[in-house]
Amino acid sequence: MISDPIVVILIAAGVLWILAWLTFRYVRFLIRGWMIIGHGRDEIAYVEHGNGKIVFWAEICVGGPIRRVICLPGEGDWQAKTPAWASGRRDEIVTRIKQAMPERHYEYRTIE
Repeated sequence: MISDPIVVILIAAGVLWILAWLTFRYVRFLIRGWMIIGHGRDEIAYVEHGNGKIVFWAEICVGGPIRRVICLPGEGDWQAKTPAWASGRRDEIVTRIKQAMPERHYEYRTIE
């Protein structure tokens, strides 16, 4: 049994911090209507409230500065590789992804 009050306070503070962070992320998702989440080791997902998600390949490259390379479908492949609700919204969705994951920290590639 943990009896040291400092340990109990630190554990409680950690739990409260995690709950506050999760609540913040959820409220931000509800306000913005979208978010980016990790989806396994080599993928990210663009999630839109009420529509669903689009999964993109996002491999981690080493051999220099470690960066994540995010591969996005080109204009021609967008409709074939994304759900119907994302049709015609490539620029909007890519802008949102780059807003959440800035190009100074990530590399973007268009795949056809």
